[in-house]
Amino acid sequence: MKTKIMTLALCALAATSALQAQEPAQQPSHKTAFVKDGAAHWFLELGDAATLSLGGYNYDVKFGDRVSFINPNLAIGRWVTPAFGMRLQLQGGKLYDYISNPATGGAPYLRADVLYGSAQYDFMLDVINYFAPYKENRFFHIIPFLGVGLGYKHEVEAINVKDKSHRFSPLADAGLQLKLRLARFVDFNLEGKITASDLRLPSQED
Repeated sequence: MKTKIMTLALCALAATSALQAQEPAQQPSHKTAFVKDGAAHWFLELGDAATLSLGGYNYDVKFGDRVSFINPNLAIGRWVTPAFGMRLQLQGGKLYDYISNPATGGAPYLRADVLYGSAQYDFMLDVINYFAPYKENRFFHIIPFLGVGLGYKHEVEAINVKDKSHRFSPLADAGLQLKLRLARFVDFNLEGKITASDLRLPSQED
C-alpha cells in the first residue's frame, strides 16, 4: 500500500525580480486588467528552503535534527492579472528522514539523507490586490497558492550505505507567501508550504 509523506518548507527566502513593471489601477483586481500584455508581468524567484519530513518516526526526533537547510529553488512565473498568477518552481537538495536503529545500546533512530528534486506548477492569488485598488509600488502582499507537480528521489544514504533506487511521484503543495517590496524590481519573499508525495522514504518502509 502506498503511503503519502508530507514535507514542510519552513521558509523560502527569495529575491524576486520583476522583468517588467506593471501599470497602476484604481479598482480591485477582479474589476481590473493589465493594459499591456506580451512580455510584461513576468517574475523570477531565487531562494533557499528549510525542509522538514513529517512522516514515520520523524515526530520522535528533536525538531532541530530534522531540519535540512540547503534546498535551493528557482521559479519563473507571470501575473496574468494584478491578483492572479502562475509559476513553475524547481527545487532540490537533501531531506532528512529517520528510521529505527536495529542495534542495541545506541541512538533509537538513524538518520537517512535523501537526495531529491521536485518541479511544481503553482496557482497564486494576491489577496491584497484582489480586494484593494492595485498599486504597482505596494510594499506588502499576502499570496496563498496551490500547486501540482512531480517529485524525484535520487538516492538514500544511511550509515554509509547508499540506496540508489530512484523513484518518481506526483505531488501536491499548498502554502502562503509574504512578499515585501525592496525596490522597483526586487522583492523579498518569506514562504511556507506543505508538500505531499509518495516517494517511499525509508521511514515509511521501516
